[in-house]
Amino acid sequence: MVLSFTNGKPFATAWTPYEYRPATNSDLTNRIIIPIEIENFPTSAFIDTASPYVVCSPEVAEVIAIDPSTAMQEITYNIRGNRVRGGLHRLSLTILAQQGNPLSIESSVFVPYDIDKEVWDSYPTVLGLITFLESLRFAIDSFEEKFYFALNSES
Repeated sequence: MVLSFTNGKPFATAWTPYEYRPATNSDLTNRIIIPIEIENFPTSAFIDTASPYVVCSPEVAEVIAIDPSTAMQEITYNIRGNRVRGGLHRLSLTILAQQGNPLSIESSVFVPYDIDKEVWDSYPTVLGLITFLESLRFAIDSFEEKFYFALNSES
């Protein structure tokens, strides 16, 4: 079952299960981690409403062969207290659904360049608020560990 408004219109059109655990071995904080695809490559990402950007893990960026010369803009971004140089790229992100349809959105994604592996510590991709999550309606069911979602324009 998906969530609905009191008028019967759906709040969410799909859901996916999530994991509630640290994102890395050295992370002390549990995160909500959901299955996604970036440019059709399956991976996972954690929800971070404090992050303005989607941040692509360097491992995923390497696999999908992101060319730094195709960046819309180069910026320096603070990741875990470290200033990291990278570029903003337009990429397709898809939230995979267990019920309902997957949701694909073109989003501005920060891709780190030349990052020290000790700094990154195999962090997964981060789904940030401004360039991705703000275009969704979403809710968390912590008992069932479900992430409900729909485009903000759907009703």
